[in-house]
Amino acid sequence: MTGGLALDTGLLAALKECLTEQGLEVEANSIYAGAMGAAIWGAFRYDKLAGLGLLPTCPPYDFGRRERSLGFAQAGGA
Repeated sequence: MTGGLALDTGLLAALKECLTEQGLEVEANSIYAGAMGAAIWGAFRYDKLAGLGLLPTCPPYDFGRRERSLGFAQAGGA
């Protein structure tokens, strides 16, 4: 079992009751398994899409746009 549910004591007790003969063990770092898998899958997809020339693009972000729309002055006067 991996992920956050691996630390759920109620779920763990129920599983241990049902699976005692199979020696269920909980690894303390199992909550990170899902995140690591997602990162590996994301890297794979990025490489695959980059190889096909299909990476999405977006224009450069204008970091001052929100401040200007709220009426804040830009740094340096003006």
